[in-house]
Amino acid sequence: MNAEYVLVVGGADTGKTHYGTQLMLRLEKQDSQAHYFEPPTSIEPFREAMKSLNLGKSADHTVGTTIKETTLPLEFPDGYRARTVWPDYAGEQLRKLVRDRHAGTTWAERARTSDAWLLFVRHDHFKESRDLLNRPVMTWTACRKTPTEPIDWMPQAQHIEMLQMLLFLRKASCRVPLRCPRLGIVLSCWDTFPEQKAFERPEEALHAFAPLLADFIESNWHRTARFVVALSALGKPLDKVKGDEEFVDRGPAAHGWVIKPDGQRSADLTWPLVQLARMQ
Repeated sequence: MNAEYVLVVGGADTGKTHYGTQLMLRLEKQDSQAHYFEPPTSIEPFREAMKSLNLGKSADHTVGTTIKETTLPLEFPDGYRARTVWPDYAGEQLRKLVRDRHAGTTWAERARTSDAWLLFVRHDHFKESRDLLNRPVMTWTACRKTPTEPIDWMPQAQHIEMLQMLLFLRKASCRVPLRCPRLGIVLSCWDTFPEQKAFERPEEALHAFAPLLADFIESNWHRTARFVVALSALGKPLDKVKGDEEFVDRGPAAHGWVIKPDGQRSADLTWPLVQLARMQ
C-alpha cells in the first residue's frame, strides 16, 4: 500500500516539536492506535525534546538554519498510511523562505510531492496589528538592529505569502477551490489561549484573531478539503527548568488533547492526521 505524504509546516515556536515528540513517545511506548510501518527517519532532532518531556519539562526552542528532515511512517487501524514529514525542525526557515523568496530544494520538493499540509498557527503570534494607518514606516524601521535589516511581515501576511509560495512551487491553480493538497489548520498551544471558552469551534477563533488568513484559506480551499482544530500537545504549560511532578507521574502519553472542528475534545493526538486521510 502506498503511503501519502503529510507535510508539517509552521513558524518558529508554534508547537510542531512538542506535537511530533508526543507522537513519537506514544509510538515508542505503544500508547497509540497508530504504529510505524517502517523505521522512522532521523528522529535525532527530537531526542532532547523527548528527554525533556519525560522529566516534566518543556523542550527548548530550536534555533538554526540547517534543515533537519524527520519522517514518521505511520499506519492507522483502518490501514491508512501516511509519511508525516517535518522538513524543517527550525521554524525560522519559514520566515527566511518568505523574506528571501527562495525555498530551497527540500521545501520545493516537499511542496510538489505532498498530498496534505498540516499548518501550525499560534494565537499569540497575531496579537500586534501593524499597518501604515496606525504605525508609520519610521516606527518600524526604528526597531531594526541595522539600517539594512529587513522589516518582518505582518504575521497574517507572512502565513498567506508562505502558502502562496508553496502553492506556486507545486504549480497549483486557484481558479477553482483546491482539493489537493488537503489542508489541516492546527491552532496550537490552545491551553494558553485566554479566550478559548468564548468560541464553540476552533474555526471561529481563527476568524477572530487571524481574519485575513481565515478568509484566504476559505477562499482557496474547498470546504471538504480543509478543517481547523485546536491543539494542546502537552495539556498544560511546562517550565523549561523545573519539572512538573504530576506530568512525570502520569507520563506524557496521559497529557495532550485536540479540539475537533465541531468543538468536541479528544485525547487522540493522531486525529488531525486521520482526518486528512478521510477527506480523500
